[in-house]
Amino acid sequence: MRQLHPVRVSDITSLVNGGKKVVTDPTAEITGFKPISVAGIGDLAFISTPSPENLSLVLGSKATLIIVPTQAETFLSKSRTSLIFVDNPRLWFLRCVGRYTNEVEPTGIHETAILETRNLGKDISIGPTAYVGKDVRIGDRTFVGSAVQIHGDVSIGTDVRIKSGAIIGTDGFGFERTEDGALERFPHIGGVVIEDQVEIGANTCVDRGTLSSTTIGFGSKIDNLVHIGHNARIGRNCLITAGSVICGSEIGDNCFVGVGARVKQKVRIGKNVVIGMGAVVLKDVPDDTTVIGVPARALAK
Repeated sequence: MRQLHPVRVSDITSLVNGGKKVVTDPTAEITGFKPISVAGIGDLAFISTPSPENLSLVLGSKATLIIVPTQAETFLSKSRTSLIFVDNPRLWFLRCVGRYTNEVEPTGIHETAILETRNLGKDISIGPTAYVGKDVRIGDRTFVGSAVQIHGDVSIGTDVRIKSGAIIGTDGFGFERTEDGALERFPHIGGVVIEDQVEIGANTCVDRGTLSSTTIGFGSKIDNLVHIGHNARIGRNCLITAGSVICGSEIGDNCFVGVGARVKQKVRIGKNVVIGMGAVVLKDVPDDTTVIGVPARALAK
């Protein structure tokens, strides 16, 4: 839950760098952050693109202030609303939300949490019924939600957020057939490394590696209900959305994985790759490529 700080239009226009500003009343108060379709008096809203539908919403809006794309300036000369023109309205809108609200989360360690480790950083938060094993290391200002389970050799950096129900560090799915056809479990003696400023969504599973560690790079954000298989290596600043399955593969920096996508084990995904919703990736993908479909194929540039 977020709480709004008192803020005026003049505060926001001072915060937002660059871009033309058309302001009717700099002293007007902002009392909420709303989608353009429902925003009213007291609200800050935005549009991402200057589509005819979005421009019509701006011209008919009663919002107190709207952040709009720079290229929309010539179309909005008759707007009666205060406007800020920027290259990336969504980015500046979320910055305003972050600057003028604060998220109210539990602080400290809940009395029902089970902690077997002593390797805890400063100013951390661990929620109700969470379990943290004896070999786990947690960095400063990290948030661990309710019912999270962290097992085995797991290293968690600073400013990490792990949401409720996530399970980190359990054995991966590794078996070998014996001489008589039975399945024998591969012993998982690796760990998990979660670097600084990572976010892991609710009910997501991150398996520990078989011999080396499963790793999630600096700043990457993982949605709810994602499975990260053993030995996977996720690069820096990746976005992995809900329902995706990343088997023991390597994903480069700045990649986007769409809802419900699948990446086969031992596949290498380059940097700046986009994997479309529901795609099934069966082979390596080079840098700066978008792939879609089943099996995934590259879109023509």
